[in-house]
Amino acid sequence: MAYVVDRVVICDAFREPDCHYQLLPGGRSRRVASRRPSMRFLASAQDTRGGITGIVGREAGLFDDLSAAAEQKNEFVNALRDEVRAWREAGYPGTAVVTRRLLEWWFERDEERKALGRRFFFCQQEAVETVVYLYEVQNRRKMPETGDLLRYALKLATGTGKTVVMALFVTWATLHKRKVSGSTLSGNFLVLVPNLTVRDRVSGQPRGDGLDAAGSHNLYDAFEMVPPEYREEFRPNVLVRNWQGIPLEAKREDWIGEGEVPLEEGRFIPQAVLRAMQRRARQDPNAAIRRLLGGWRDLVVINDEAHHAYGEKRGRKGEDAEYIKWSKILERISKAARISLVVDLSATPWYGSGSPKPEGTLFEWLVSDFSVYDAFESGLVKVVRLPDPDEHGKVYLDLWDLVKGARTKEEYLRACRGAIASIYSSWRQDFDEWAGTFEFLRGPSPVLLCVADNAERARWLFEHLTHDYELLRNPDDHDRTRWVTIPIDSKVFDADKGNEATLREMVSTVGSTGRPGERVRCIVSVNMLSEGWDVKSVTHILGLRAFGSPLLTEQIIGRGLRRTNYDVLNQPLAERPEGSEETVDAFGIPFVGFPVERRRRPQTGDWTHKPVWIEADPRKAKYCVQVPNVRSWAVGVRQSLAELVRVEDLPQIRIDPRQTPPDVHVRPVVGGKPEAVMTLERVREEWPVLRTQFLLAEELYTQTNPGTAGDLGFGPTFDELLEVSRLYVDGRVHPMEAGGLKSDPRDLGIYFWRRQAVDVLENA
Repeated sequence: MAYVVDRVVICDAFREPDCHYQLLPGGRSRRVASRRPSMRFLASAQDTRGGITGIVGREAGLFDDLSAAAEQKNEFVNALRDEVRAWREAGYPGTAVVTRRLLEWWFERDEERKALGRRFFFCQQEAVETVVYLYEVQNRRKMPETGDLLRYALKLATGTGKTVVMALFVTWATLHKRKVSGSTLSGNFLVLVPNLTVRDRVSGQPRGDGLDAAGSHNLYDAFEMVPPEYREEFRPNVLVRNWQGIPLEAKREDWIGEGEVPLEEGRFIPQAVLRAMQRRARQDPNAAIRRLLGGWRDLVVINDEAHHAYGEKRGRKGEDAEYIKWSKILERISKAARISLVVDLSATPWYGSGSPKPEGTLFEWLVSDFSVYDAFESGLVKVVRLPDPDEHGKVYLDLWDLVKGARTKEEYLRACRGAIASIYSSWRQDFDEWAGTFEFLRGPSPVLLCVADNAERARWLFEHLTHDYELLRNPDDHDRTRWVTIPIDSKVFDADKGNEATLREMVSTVGSTGRPGERVRCIVSVNMLSEGWDVKSVTHILGLRAFGSPLLTEQIIGRGLRRTNYDVLNQPLAERPEGSEETVDAFGIPFVGFPVERRRRPQTGDWTHKPVWIEADPRKAKYCVQVPNVRSWAVGVRQSLAELVRVEDLPQIRIDPRQTPPDVHVRPVVGGKPEAVMTLERVREEWPVLRTQFLLAEELYTQTNPGTAGDLGFGPTFDELLEVSRLYVDGRVHPMEAGGLKSDPRDLGIYFWRRQAVDVLENA
């Protein structure tokens, strides 16, 4: 199922990819010194019932096909890439003066932007360049099947910065309209989004960090997109709207159809007024759209998460399909004002199940393609790790086959309890590391995302997590903003009142300090794979649903791919430290076909990065601050710590094998840290008793010498604490046998038991 490679990140995020892994049949791969070609089709698994077996079969065939069938390549996009590259290298000829200045300001001042931390990724650069090339150099070239609209689709993988690309388009179109005589572009922008959550993110409301140029932290200022000489003239009008909420018909509460009795709840409408209303509606069917646009005579339409336009959800019985509604909106807008350009952005710009085209087919007007494969190989997203597909870990890949037949809560939880406990154990390790850092240095806490296949099962999962797992329990009060585990579904993303609106605000601000979602640690969801929501702090994903196509797999993984930090991407590939890639662990998700990074165990003495010498600068000696060389203070203690702490009187710890958290061995799928220890046997190999005793002493030293006091020796010395730790472990920690299982003294290295020992010794 995996393609083993020495290193997944092989390309510079700020340069055009110059190599890629060609995936070959039989689990083999080959590094090719060229860019990965764009593919025209994506295989779907419509004929499977979900579960990993069907996906593996279809995807295995998919890669066999892609490695051999040249006709599957998207020749138009591949040829267009070559044209844009030649145009770039020639210095962008054929563009307006203002456009040439913008391209230079954005993409030709690399060292300056690198110093300021405001560089643009190559995928962002290519997307903008491609649209500019087609619009200005090729004189507004139209694409197939877009009718009278000038429409381009851009495929940008999750985590590559689509909102920044929108801001670049707003900047270019606005200044082109202001500075170029006879420009057909516009300074008015209607940005259509699939729900309220994405609307708030794109608009930047209420934070002010989106596309609103008046926002306090807008993207134009954050990335210095506008050259100094044009700042006075940069005044775009940006309207961000949820496309489902755009009215296609003039609606009034007191509307009465022709022939109906004009009486309702005691109200009366004169016949003359009624006829006037009906006549006006017939004369101007676009009145609702005109009110939305105000006085705009021209505009640019930007569709974010544009895959929603074509069949992610089937329409209700008796209603138009989603793609028909979207098309009607564009049609009505084009009659109310001139649409100069339509830009579709999506990580998955494919026709869905409710569309008129075969599911999985790319939009015909696609002009730029930067796939999730390219994002992995450029380091723009987190590295995904899956359970090791051996005889023990395989069960955690194939979770749907375990739970799909469950009819009761007991059957369901019995089938997935082990996977839940395992991924919780892994998540808790990350959480404990996060909680152990100084508060002022912490980022957002790690988040566990669980995806169920229906609302009832999601409720069972929510109840189990909040009842059986200490760190995921919610407070007993009814204030949902204090919850740490929240249940959501697709309806939450459009809620504007009630409890669902509260949850929407929480899920939209997960990990944001001072916001309602600051405390969230776990999200239990159903039907939200394509909602455009993602959080940088998602570290673990548990999939308990069917995956009917690779599209669903990519969408759910996409919820956890966004990096928390991009600084390492500024380092040359050869200089990046080992294990610098961020990771997300996924259980129950058939994420096949992606390369696996080979991680060898470091040799003894080389566990850390290469040392970096930090020395005093002799030129700054006059600023040196001298600290008194005090070794320690006497506190009136004359006995040794081992004599003061009566170890024989301390509580015992009996290691019960039935309470030892179940773990599995996780191997990185596309890069990541060295192999994570998640099996009991491996824990015992890596944690001899002596190592645990040293760690207990280290943790006690941190607790008894808080803050800077540790450097000056307020509390006990490390040697004293080590002596006490060894006496306690040797005399008061006892392995047990129960239920046919047998504990081992080395099990104390597991955090569950080590934490108890730390508590006892710290109190003592």
